[in-house]
Amino acid sequence: MENRNNALHYKMYKSGKSIVYAGLATTAALAGLVLANTNATAVHADTAPASAAVTSNVASSAVASDAVSDANSTVASANTANSSAIASNSAAVKSDADTTVPASSTTTEPKAATSEAAQLTSQAKGITDNTATASQNLSNAQTTLTSASANVKSAATAYEAAKSAADVASKNANKAAEDYTTAKQAAKEAQSAAMAAQKKANEAGQSFNTASDALVAAKKAATDAQAAANAAGEKLEVAKSTLANANKALNDAHEANVAAIKSYNDAKNALEKAEQLVKGAQDAADQAKNNVTAAHNGLENAKSAASAYTEAQNNANNAGAKFEDANSDLASANTALNAAHEANVNAINNYNAASNAASSAQNAFDNASNEESNAKTSLTSAQNDPLYQYKNAADSANTDSASAAKAFNAYMDAKQENINNPNEWNDEQEQAAYSAYSQASQKATASKQAREEIFNNAYHELLKATSAYRHDPSHENAVALNKAKSVVDNMKNYDTYLEKFNEYMDAKQENINNPNEWNDEQEQAASDAFDTASQNAQTTLDTVKAVENAQTAYNKAHDALTEAQNTLAEAQQNLKAAQHQVIVARNNYKKAVNEVKAAKANVADAQTALDEARNAETNAAEAAAKAGTVDEWQQNVDNSEKAAEKAETTLHNAQNALTEAQQNLKGAQHQVIVARDNYKKAANDVKAAKANVADAQTAFDEARNAETKADKAQAAAQEAFNNAQTAFDEARNAETKADEAAKAANDKLATATKAYDDAENALTKADEAVKTAHQDVLNANQNLKDAQANVDAAQKVVNEAAANAAKASQLLEQANNLLKNIDWNQNANNGSDNNNSGSNSTNDDNIITNNNGSNVNNSSSHAVNNGLVSEKVAVKNNNNNDTKAATLPQTGNENASAVVALGAVSAMFGLGLAAKKREF
Repeated sequence: MENRNNALHYKMYKSGKSIVYAGLATTAALAGLVLANTNATAVHADTAPASAAVTSNVASSAVASDAVSDANSTVASANTANSSAIASNSAAVKSDADTTVPASSTTTEPKAATSEAAQLTSQAKGITDNTATASQNLSNAQTTLTSASANVKSAATAYEAAKSAADVASKNANKAAEDYTTAKQAAKEAQSAAMAAQKKANEAGQSFNTASDALVAAKKAATDAQAAANAAGEKLEVAKSTLANANKALNDAHEANVAAIKSYNDAKNALEKAEQLVKGAQDAADQAKNNVTAAHNGLENAKSAASAYTEAQNNANNAGAKFEDANSDLASANTALNAAHEANVNAINNYNAASNAASSAQNAFDNASNEESNAKTSLTSAQNDPLYQYKNAADSANTDSASAAKAFNAYMDAKQENINNPNEWNDEQEQAAYSAYSQASQKATASKQAREEIFNNAYHELLKATSAYRHDPSHENAVALNKAKSVVDNMKNYDTYLEKFNEYMDAKQENINNPNEWNDEQEQAASDAFDTASQNAQTTLDTVKAVENAQTAYNKAHDALTEAQNTLAEAQQNLKAAQHQVIVARNNYKKAVNEVKAAKANVADAQTALDEARNAETNAAEAAAKAGTVDEWQQNVDNSEKAAEKAETTLHNAQNALTEAQQNLKGAQHQVIVARDNYKKAANDVKAAKANVADAQTAFDEARNAETKADKAQAAAQEAFNNAQTAFDEARNAETKADEAAKAANDKLATATKAYDDAENALTKADEAVKTAHQDVLNANQNLKDAQANVDAAQKVVNEAAANAAKASQLLEQANNLLKNIDWNQNANNGSDNNNSGSNSTNDDNIITNNNGSNVNNSSSHAVNNGLVSEKVAVKNNNNNDTKAATLPQTGNENASAVVALGAVSAMFGLGLAAKKREF
C-alpha cells in the first residue's frame, strides 16, 4: 500500500505540477493578505481628531477590503481553473470507461504483435495518466478549498472592522450636523435682516425708478401730444380734399352705368330672334332624322323577316333530330336502371355476409382478449411469488459472493507479488486487483441486502399472521399463518440447498485434485446431503417452472389475441369495403333513376320544342311577306338621308348666329355689372370721405386738449422724482450695513458646512466600505461553496477513474502476452546461421524488460448450475519458471522492422517507468 501511495503521489506531482505552483502561489497570497488584514485592524488612533480617526479607520477598512477582494478574485480564478480541469478530466475518464477492451489477439507475427502491443500500452498509459490527473485535480481543489475557507474568515473580520468604522463616522456626522444646524439658523436670521433691508432699498429704488420713468413719460407725452395735434391738422386737410375727388368720381360712374344698361337691352333682343331661328331649323332637322330612321327600320325589318324565316326552317329541322335523340337516350337510361338495380341487390347481400363475419371475428377477439388478460394475471402472480423472487435474489447473492471471494484472492495474490517484487508495474497490478475486489465486494453486499430484504419481508408477514392468529384463532387466520410459515420455511430450505450445493462442489473439486478414499467418501456424503436439500427445496425450485408455464401460457394467449385481432381487422376492412360498395350501388341506382327521369323530361321537352319550331316557321313566312322587299326599302333610305343632310346645314348656320348673339349679350351683361360696381364703390368712397373729415376734425380738437394736460403732468412728475431720489439714498445705506452682518454669519455657516460635508463624505465612504466588505463576505462564501463543489466533483472523478484501473491492467497484460508469444522464426532468413536468443532490452536506467520469463497464474473454476448458482473458488498460484529462448532475425532480414518496433515499445514503456521513478 505504501508503494501504491508513493506512485500515486508521484503521478499527481508529475501530471499537475504547474497547477501545484499556482495553488502554492494562491495560498501564499491569501496568507499574506490575512496577515496584512490582521495588522491593519490592530492600528489605533486615539489621540487623533475625530475626522482624522474616521478617515484612518475607513482607509484601513478599504485596504483590508481590497485585500479580501483580491483574495476572492484569486480563489474564484482558481475555482474556474479547477472546474475546467475537472470537467476535461471527467470527460476523459468517462471516455476511458466507455472504451471497450479489445479481444485478446493470438497473432505471433512480430510486426503485427509489436504494433498491437504498442497500441494496447498507449491505451493503458492514457487511462493511468487520466487517473493521475484526477488525483491531482482533487488535491488542487482541496488546496483551493482551504484558501477559500481562510478567506471567509478574513472577509468576516474585515466586515466587522468596516462596521466599527462606520459607527464612528455616523457619530461624527451627527455632531457636525448639529453644528451645521446652529450656524445655519444664525445665517438665516442675518440673511433675513439683510433681505428686509434689501427689500426696503429695492422698494425705494422701485419708487425712484417709477418716478424717473414717470418723468420721462411725462416729457415724452408732452412732445407726443404736440406732434399729434400738428398731425391731426394735416389729416383734416387731406380728408377734405379726398371728399371733393370722391363726389366727382360718383357723377362719372352714374353716367357709365346708364350707357351699359342700354347696350345690354339691345343685345338681349338680338339673342331672342336668333333662338327662334335655331328652333325652327332644329325641328326640320329632327323630322328629317326621323324619316331616315323610319326608312332604316323598314329595311332592317325586311332583312330580319327573311333571315327569321330561314332560321325558323333550320330550327324546325334541328328540333326533329333532337326529338329522335331524346327517345334513344331514354331507352339507354332504362337499360342502365335495370343493371344498377341488380348491382344494388348484390351489394346488399355482400354487406350482410361481411357484417356477419365481422360480428363473429369481434366475438373471437373478445374471447382471446379475456384469455390473454387472464394469462397475464397468472404470469404476474407467478412472478410476484415471494419464493420465486427470493430464489432469484439468493442465486444472485451466492454468485456475487463467489465472485467477490475470487476477486479477493486475486487481490491478495497481486499484493503478495508486489511485496515479493516491488515495482511500479506490480504496484499498478495490485491497485487494479484492489479496485476489482472493491467493486465485486460492493456488488455482493448489494445482492445480500436484496436477499435479506425479501426474507425480512416474508418473516414480517409471518409475525403479522402469528399475531393475527393469536388475537383471532379463526380458520382463515390459521390458513394465512400456515401459508406465511411455509414461505419462510421454504426460503430457509433454499438457503440450505445453496449451502449444500457449494459444499458438494467443493468436495467434488477436492476429490478431483486429490483423489483418495477419504475424499471420495466426503464427496458422496456431500452429494447425499445435497440430494436431501434439493428435495426440501423442491417447492422453491418449482416456482421457476410455474413462471415458465405461466409465461408459455401468456405467450400462447398473446399470439391467439394477435391472430384474432388481425382476423377482426380483416373482417372490419371487408365490412367497410362491402358498405362502400352498397353506398356506391345505391348512388348508382339513384343516379340511373334520375337519368331515366331526365330522359323522359328531355323527350317531352323535345316534342314541345318541335311543335314550337313548326309554328315559328309558319309565322316567319307570313311576317316575311308582310314586311316587303329589301330593294324598295333601300331606295326610301337613300332619299331620306339626302333631305336630312340639307336640314343639318340650315341648323348649323342658325346655331352659329345664336352663339354670336349669346357672346354679345354676355359682354353687355358684364359691362352693366362693372358699371354698377363702380357706381357703388364711388358712393361708398364719398360716404367714407365724409366720415374721415368728421373724424379728423374731432381728433384735431382732442389733440390740442391733450397737449395742455401733458404740460401740467410733466411739472408734477418732476417734483415726485426729486422726493424719490432722497428716499432711495437713505435705503441703500441701511442695506449696506445689513449685508455686512449677513456676510459674517455666512462665513461661519461655510465653516460648519465644510465640516458637515467632510463628516458626511467620511460616513458615505464608511458605508460603502461596509457594503464592499459584506459583498466580499458573500463572494467568499460563494467561493467556498464552489470550491467544495469542485472537491466533490474531483472526488467523483477519482472514484470513476479508480474503476478504470482494472481495464488498464487488462490492456497491459494483453500487450505483455503479445510480446511473450512472438514467433521470431516466422519469415526468417533460412540462409542465416547467426541466431540470437535470450536478448533483453535495457534502457539507460537499467530497467530490464524480459520477455522470456513470466509468471502464469492458474485458477480453477466450476460450472454454474442452471446458470444461476456459482461456487466458492479457491485460487491456487502455480509458478511456471520454464523459459524458451527466442530466435531473433539477423541484421538485414525482412523482420528487421519488427525488431525496431519491439525495441520502440520496450523503450517507451521502460523509459517511462524509469523516468517516473527517478523523478519520484
